[in-house]
Amino acid sequence: MQMLPCRVEKVRLDRFFYDLAHDFSRQGDLSDALNCFCDAFLVRSTLNDSSQDWLTFYNVQFSMYMLGKRRFDVQIPEGDMVFQLIRERWVEIKTELGKSRLGLVRNLFEWSRTVEIDFPFELDFSDIPGQCDPIFSILEQVG
Repeated sequence: MQMLPCRVEKVRLDRFFYDLAHDFSRQGDLSDALNCFCDAFLVRSTLNDSSQDWLTFYNVQFSMYMLGKRRFDVQIPEGDMVFQLIRERWVEIKTELGKSRLGLVRNLFEWSRTVEIDFPFELDFSDIPGQCDPIFSILEQVG
């Protein structure tokens, strides 16, 4: 059998998730869009922290950021900046907890929702009452 020359393009996983997030968003599937946006910027970061605590915190915080926006979209530089803000806050929290006798809380998902991060705009969930809970319940199962 003769081998045919073929050209295989390198797939950028971050771009794959980013484009998939937009596809889900256009279809009205916000929970899958959120998961893909979270994955896209996590992959872009090349961070080697795969601890479940970090991933739960990150997914909750990035989702809160996305749900608080007037438009359900994020540009790549903006997403990178938001990722960095979340990571910096996580490092601060881990440092503070390391000095404390308490340690991490039992329900990290619920606790993560209470942590405030100074995102570049005011988060406002008042115009989408009740819509966040189903999405957070999906993230809770993943996280």
